[in-house]
Amino acid sequence: MIKNFIKYGKFREYFSLQFENKFAFISMILILAVFCKVNFYSDFERYQMLLNDLCIALIGAYIGSLALIFSGVVFLGSLLSNEFEKDLIRYTGDPEVAIRLYISYLFLAFNILCTLVVTFIVLIFMNSNLPKPSIVIFFGLIGLYIYLSFFVMAYLVALIRNTVDLIRIEDDKEDTKSFYDRVNEIRIDMIFQYLYSHENPDDIKKDLKSYFTHYISLLDCPVEEKKKYEEYFAKYYELN
Repeated sequence: MIKNFIKYGKFREYFSLQFENKFAFISMILILAVFCKVNFYSDFERYQMLLNDLCIALIGAYIGSLALIFSGVVFLGSLLSNEFEKDLIRYTGDPEVAIRLYISYLFLAFNILCTLVVTFIVLIFMNSNLPKPSIVIFFGLIGLYIYLSFFVMAYLVALIRNTVDLIRIEDDKEDTKSFYDRVNEIRIDMIFQYLYSHENPDDIKKDLKSYFTHYISLLDCPVEEKKKYEEYFAKYYELN
């Protein structure tokens, strides 16, 4: 797992200038500024109970996020069929786009797991008898924890955005496919109409019915579905 993170440059994402980094950095600066304003370090005992409740709530939220990631991976697996994966590669120009998406979900789960462990450690230290560290170390550790926490949340939002973009690509693909399906239906209807007007319609219908029956019998699908195809073509082209 770690090798894949290194291979696809996931650890560099902590220091890039993407949405999640900007969001986490700005959130960290704002919260640290508020902490300094309210004398958080000197009055730490006053906020200790609130922080305990917050850590417990965060633990539940992180565990719930892991379940959400699992659902996202399952959804991604159902969406990325072989045909759609080829379309996605053509759309992005990246032959490894699918594996990169999976690695991103795995990287997010890894970060949530790390944040979960750190939250447990913070909770234990806050309720211990150990003395407070110096103010520089104190705010340094808090700043790192805030950055990691908001980075995880923003990274989750970015992954959801990417998944929505995938759905939009799939919808565009279906719309394009539907358009060409309709065009092909019109073109075939025009050909048949031309044949009907220049040849014996009864002979053409007889041949068509034979062709349809033959090719439908070759399809790899249930008998009931084949019957539906035969009934559709017989009704559509008035072959009965």
